[in-house]
Amino acid sequence: MFGDHILDFFKTTLKPRNDLHVSVFNALQDGTLTPILRSLGIIDKFVTGPWMRWQGTRLSILQTSCTFQEAFEKISSKNGANLVGEFEVTAFGTPVKKDANYSKLTTSTSTSEDVKTAEVINILLREIADVMKRQLADHLKGGKYTYSDSSQEVSEQAVSCSSNNISGERIFGASDTKSRQAPTAKPS
Repeated sequence: MFGDHILDFFKTTLKPRNDLHVSVFNALQDGTLTPILRSLGIIDKFVTGPWMRWQGTRLSILQTSCTFQEAFEKISSKNGANLVGEFEVTAFGTPVKKDANYSKLTTSTSTSEDVKTAEVINILLREIADVMKRQLADHLKGGKYTYSDSSQEVSEQAVSCSSNNISGERIFGASDTKSRQAPTAKPS
């Protein structure tokens, strides 16, 4: 059964010590969490994992607009029941990693579990599409930074804009850590 390794971890390593651990352990034993965990794994394999690998290869934010639109359209129109088959080869132009987890996630276990997993995936895809629409509005069709709509001036200004905020997040994380280590320190 999918999730057995997590159940084994609870039995051998973690040993449920509080109410949350006991609830998760019980839900794993009776299979309640299985479709949810499987759905999250499938979303990682076919959407977020390839997305982050693809995103890291773009140098400028303007290189991402066309793919943002394509990804938004794909995600908005997907059905959890056929997500795996449609992203089998690539997602966002990036290969799907076919490792040991891939086969566990994509192997049908039972019709009822597959239906529940598809339902959870549909909910997740709707939410992902909503977040994309909100956060990428400027880069989707009609947005002010849509690549095809960008003027030469915007293109020149944006050439040095990173395609993601990962480096900024690292800087803020390091700054936050230093602030906690020396709370009375002041910038000089």
